[in-house]
Amino acid sequence: MSIGERLREERERLKLSQPAVAEAVGVSKKTQIDYEKDRTPPDANYFSVVAGLGFDISYVITGMRIENAARTPLELAFLRNSRAMPTIEARQAALDAVVGLRKAFGGKLDGEV
Repeated sequence: MSIGERLREERERLKLSQPAVAEAVGVSKKTQIDYEKDRTPPDANYFSVVAGLGFDISYVITGMRIENAARTPLELAFLRNSRAMPTIEARQAALDAVVGLRKAFGGKLDGEV
């Protein structure tokens, strides 16, 4: 699978249209199409902006996903807010709250039996 194909896959995973991505990055829809069809390679600025939209840039470039990375804008916002907590205790309390919510709604955590 090519970089362009993975770009398209990530865009579709995030339920974004070609015009929406193009507008966010500041390129034309035709340029976005050219990136996805491997006619033109995106530059570093493009990757920087789409990373902020939730694209897994490591996956797009290498074909390998990074499991410890935010995959959606919501996950990215959660991660940034977690890092902004003033103390380790506050970060732990936030994690405990998320774990409690997940358990309350019937979800198991990774690695739980």
